[in-house]
Amino acid sequence: MGFRALLAYTLALLVIGSILGIGVAAAGVNKHTSLVAGPAPGYITSPSWPVNYPHNHQETWTFRSIDSIYVIVVQAVATHIEQDAECRWDYVQVHDGPSTNSPPLGRFCGYSRPIFTSSGENMTINFITDDTRNYAGFKIKYWCSLRPGVSVKAHDSHTDNIVAVILASLMFVTVSYFVIISACRGSIGRAWWVTWFRPTQDMVSPVYDPSGDVETMELSKDLSHKTETEA
Repeated sequence: MGFRALLAYTLALLVIGSILGIGVAAAGVNKHTSLVAGPAPGYITSPSWPVNYPHNHQETWTFRSIDSIYVIVVQAVATHIEQDAECRWDYVQVHDGPSTNSPPLGRFCGYSRPIFTSSGENMTINFITDDTRNYAGFKIKYWCSLRPGVSVKAHDSHTDNIVAVILASLMFVTVSYFVIISACRGSIGRAWWVTWFRPTQDMVSPVYDPSGDVETMELSKDLSHKTETEA
């Protein structure tokens, strides 16, 4: 191979390598992250935030709510992306569904801080940059919210406390009633005491009659004594 042929071969390799290098750079990085959104807010940021994001970058986040009764809400809380009226160069695209093929909800760039709400339990965010300017990027807050028209009965601790106080009061009144009645020496107290303990007393002393007349008992003793004497 002559010198000219070697030079031509080397130049060809350089050109092909440059073309391939540009093609790889244009394709960029395609990173994907799946997240579950709950009532407590979470956050996602552009690569290297708050340092400038890289060129020729593509990154995707998919969100799923914790339950089908919830929808996804995202809000840009800090944004510095390449400014363009139509957001053609560097931008964030939001989709109403589980992939970038889902219907778009909107696109933003520059210093815009929009808020988006999905129609269902899934949402997708796609971030794309080109090979020219780059800036700090973005910070996005996400969470889930109840679908419109859906309500969940919250646990009412205040009501539980009221019920507990009422039950405790009833128990106190009941115990106090029995204590007072048992200590009472009036007719009501005697009636309750006799009714409560009558069976036990009958078993222990069947001869003893609490309701008996004292004079009758004494007369019975006298007659019994006379009979024994006469005998």
